[in-house]
Amino acid sequence: MIQLRGIESKFPTNDLRKVADLIYFDGPFLSHYVSKSGDNYLSYWVDCDESNQRWLVFRVGINSLQNYVNKKKSLYELINGVDDGFVYAVDISEDGTQSVPLMIFLADVPNGYLPTADSYFDFSYEKESDVAALSMTGQCGLFEIHFTGSDVKYGTMPFEKYTKCLLKVEELRQSCAKSFIKKIKASENFKKLDSKKQNQKLNELFLDTNFEYVYSLAGSVRVLLRPQNLQVSFTETSADDFARELIRLFKSGYSETELRKYAEEYGQEALVKFNELLQLLKKNKVNIAVSWTNANQHIQEGQKIEEKDKQHIIDNLAKSIEQTEDMIIKGKFYLLNTRTGSFAFESIDDDKLSISGKFDDTILDRIQSLTFEQVYEITVERRIYIGFTKSHNPKYIIYDIKEL
Repeated sequence: MIQLRGIESKFPTNDLRKVADLIYFDGPFLSHYVSKSGDNYLSYWVDCDESNQRWLVFRVGINSLQNYVNKKKSLYELINGVDDGFVYAVDISEDGTQSVPLMIFLADVPNGYLPTADSYFDFSYEKESDVAALSMTGQCGLFEIHFTGSDVKYGTMPFEKYTKCLLKVEELRQSCAKSFIKKIKASENFKKLDSKKQNQKLNELFLDTNFEYVYSLAGSVRVLLRPQNLQVSFTETSADDFARELIRLFKSGYSETELRKYAEEYGQEALVKFNELLQLLKKNKVNIAVSWTNANQHIQEGQKIEEKDKQHIIDNLAKSIEQTEDMIIKGKFYLLNTRTGSFAFESIDDDKLSISGKFDDTILDRIQSLTFEQVYEITVERRIYIGFTKSHNPKYIIYDIKEL
C-alpha cells in the first residue's frame, strides 16, 4: 500500500457506530457512521494488501450527505470540501484490529485515493448488512420500520408525519401482540403447563411481543426496535414467531384470501388497525417497509408497501374487515324458523327498526317457546363488514332473550 504522510491521532474510530452501508460490493465500500456526540462520518475504502484494508474516514455535514444521496454532490466534492481540512486513514487487519488513525491533510491525500469528479451516488442502501451486524452484536432480533416517500429524505422526515405514522404502526403492533398471546393461551401446549410455568410463559410472551426503541438509522428514516426480553437464546423464540406473524399481515394485504385466513386466526381488530395505517400512509404519501432480523438464527423477514400497493391492499381489506357491536332492542318477533334458526324482529320503541338474522347456537333450544304476541328484550350482536369501497349489509345474531 502507499506510504502516507500524516500525524498519529487519538481519534476514537472504534467508538463510531455504523448507520448504513451506502455502497456495497461483496462487502462495504462506502459506509455512514455516527459518533457518540452525533457527528456524521463517512468511511471510504481506498487500498489493501495481503493482510490489511485501508479506509479514509472523514466528517461530513448532514446537508452535504443529503446532497450526495440526492446526486447533487459527488463523493469527490464531499472529500475535498470537508470543513476539518483533513481525513483519517485507518488500516484494519483480517482479525479486525485497527491501526492508530493517521490524520492526513487534504493536500497530502494521494490522488489514487480520491474518487473521480463524477462520482455521484448511484446505488441502493445495503440495509441488511448493518442491521444484521447490530443484531449479532446485541445478541437479539431487531425489528425495523423504514419510511420513504414524499418529504422523507436521508435521515429526516416532517415530525408531524413521523409521529402519526409511527403511532399507527405501534397501535397495529399492540393489536397483533394481544391476539398473538390470546392464541397461544388457547393452545393445548399452553394448557398442559402448570400454573407457575403458565405465568412464566405469559411474562416471556409479554416481553417478546413488546418492543423498546434502540435508535434511528439514516437512509430515509429507519427506526430499530428490539424485544424487551433480552435473554440470549440459541433457539428460535416467541419473539421470532411474533415478528413473523406481524410481517405476515403486511404480506397478506395483497390477497383477500390470506387476509381472511389471518382474521380467522387472530381476529378482525388487526385488520382494522392495518387499514387505518394504510389510509394514513396514503394520505401523507409515505411508504413503509418492515423487517425482522435475527442474525444468530439466520432469520430475515420483511415486506415493503409502496405507493402503487396501498389502494390495492385497502380494497382487499374492504372486503375482509368485520366489526361487531351489541344492541338491546325491545319488540316482537314476526318470523321464526326453527329449521334454519333464523328470525325477524320489530322494535316497539322505533317503528322504523326492523332486523333479521339468526340465533346464537347457545340459545337455539329456546326458539320453540317463543311467540309472536309476547314482547321481548333481545340482545343482538351486530356484525358489519367495513365497506371502504362499497357498502355491506350487517348481520344480526341474537344471543340473549328476556320476556317483558
